[in-house]
Amino acid sequence: MMVTSRWLFALSVLLMQIEFSFQFTINNVILTVQPYEEECFFERMSVDDSFILNLIVTEGGFLDINFKEIYPNKTINIESKIKEKFFQYIGTEEGIFTFCLNNEFSSVSPKVMRLVYVLIGAEQRRELKEANNSGNETTEFMLSELADNLKQFESANAVLAARKILHHQRPRYCTDGFSALDKPLSENDSIKSQVINRNPRNLQQLRLERKPRGWHLERPTRKYWNKLFFSATSRRVSAKVQHNNGQIIVQASSVEPCIIQYLESVSDKRAAETVAMVLADRCLMAGILHVHISYTETELRKEKLKLFLDTFQKSGVSLKEPPQYFHTTIFSGR
Repeated sequence: MMVTSRWLFALSVLLMQIEFSFQFTINNVILTVQPYEEECFFERMSVDDSFILNLIVTEGGFLDINFKEIYPNKTINIESKIKEKFFQYIGTEEGIFTFCLNNEFSSVSPKVMRLVYVLIGAEQRRELKEANNSGNETTEFMLSELADNLKQFESANAVLAARKILHHQRPRYCTDGFSALDKPLSENDSIKSQVINRNPRNLQQLRLERKPRGWHLERPTRKYWNKLFFSATSRRVSAKVQHNNGQIIVQASSVEPCIIQYLESVSDKRAAETVAMVLADRCLMAGILHVHISYTETELRKEKLKLFLDTFQKSGVSLKEPPQYFHTTIFSGR
């Protein structure tokens, strides 16, 4: 960070000297573009005006940004995920030149970048050219020094980016700063860049899976991930957990061979309690920690249902699902 700060200070001093010498404004900006956002800049240009831009992404994600150019003749040019850019445009017609920095492809990381851009009018370009032709070494030296400082600034940021990548890719067994370049001893020692999710309930446990909202006054509601159903007849006691897409994930019944052999009756309270313990155990093995129930107060007074729900909850599965997590932004109403 010390290297970068030193070059930024030297670059700022040099820009002030050039601006004082030729009386045109050099814009030196540090800009942050948040996820899902776009920042645009507008410059009114005439014929033979020169627009020069130098862009470097310094922080955030993979150090990339989308760059869009809109010319006065409405021509659009888009470059995706660039890390740095040096751009010069000489106006061919009068109008507004627009360039935009787009971070809509990133959902988490804001991007921090440094912009150095200048608009040189046609008369100022002629004065600059006459000064160089007249043998004014100061002008030529200052412009070349500006270019050298920009290149050194890019190199310093490239070094910092390489150190950051090296730090995040360092294997767990490393003990010193240089052993990250060594080959891992086995597959377990290396950090994988991609992970395959083999648990279909993982998004539910992270509270990220979408819940269907349905209509506000719809009863029973469909705003759940997994719903618990219980049925008790004179022939059997059964229960199931069903996903909101209609798929039955786990189920249990008192007439199953592995359950009926331990029961005296397939429809009494003991059967409801046993089915609850078996179903809860199957839910935990399937990765289901919470279920949704929608019973009225009259239904909850029934002895078998009440015993079933109490046993099911004591076995480790909650009868209330947590709310879905929504990413909060300054524009959202959540």
